[in-house]
This record gives sequence, C-alpha cells and structure tokens, in this order.
Amino acid sequence: MKPVHTHVYRLLRAICISPLQFFEEAPMEMAVESWCYIFDARPDLELLLINEILLAWKKTVEQEMGLFSLDVPEDNPLAADEDSILEPRPPNVADHDIWIYFFLERIALAKYQSQDCMGHFAEMLHDCLSLDIGRQNHISRHPAACGTRFDFQFFTTSFNVASIHLTFQAKSISLNSTNSRSGLASKM
Repeated sequence: MKPVHTHVYRLLRAICISPLQFFEEAPMEMAVESWCYIFDARPDLELLLINEILLAWKKTVEQEMGLFSLDVPEDNPLAADEDSILEPRPPNVADHDIWIYFFLERIALAKYQSQDCMGHFAEMLHDCLSLDIGRQNHISRHPAACGTRFDFQFFTTSFNVASIHLTFQAKSISLNSTNSRSGLASKM
C-alpha cells in the first residue's frame, strides 16, 4: 500500500466538496466521473475517497440542500390574492439522483469486496435517517422530490440486502472453515 500524503487528502476533499458549491447536474456528473476514475486508477484510495464522498453527502444534510432541503410553503391557488406567487418551488434534487445511482453501483461492488466500505455507508445512513420521535424529517416531501425519495429508499433497501449478503457470506465462510476443521479433527 502506497503512503498517502496530506496533499492527496486535500485533493480528494476538493474533488468531493466542489460540486456542492454549484449544486447543479453538470458539476455533479463530472465529480462522479472523477471519483470513478480515481477508484480505477488508485484502488488503495477507495476507503479514503468513500469517506470524503460521504462527508460531502453529510454536508448536504447539514446544510439542507437538495433532497434534504426544507419545503418552502407555497400559496394556495384557490385562495390567491394579489401578493401571491403562484409558481412551484421544487427542491433541486437532480444532484442527489446522480449521487444515489453512484451509491447503488458502489454497494453492488462493496458487498463482494469491502466490509469497511459497507461500514462507511451504514454510518452515512445512520447520520441522515433520524429515528428520533418528534424530530423534523430532513427529507423533502415536495412532490418534485418524490422520485428521488423513492430512489433513496431503494438505495437503503439495496444496502440492507447487501449487508445481509455480506453477513451471510462471512458466516458461510466461518461455517465452512469450522466444518473443515471438524472434519480434519475427526480424521486424526
């Protein structure tokens, strides 16, 4: 494993955080392409890069961006007056769509390769999905965010299935090892 210098950390962080400055589709697509290139070129940086990507995701939760933005109250078109603004104010969820599809690809790979990577995703889901009763739900309920909400729900379900697969795989390896040892012990 190659040593990782501080300039590599700073470069990874810049690549992961930069799409948040504009929060539009084109910069996010370029960032995802950059992430995929880094994964292919430097597999030894996988966990560092995943960690930085998930920190950027967490930043969108904290700053209430995109899928995690607060719903802006809209005027009722049936009770409109002269001062009413009768236009929809949907959240910009396109970036989170791109991100979720990227996460789905990473989960598909991580369930066969990296339990540490799965741990990072579990921590990210724990951070952005609150189970506190009475706490404001951070996920937008605007109708324009409905598709992204379902994609995110699909991602969480896929993550759970991948976690079960990884757990089952680890247990079956352990069982096979135990059976082999008991077989060897019985032959002695």
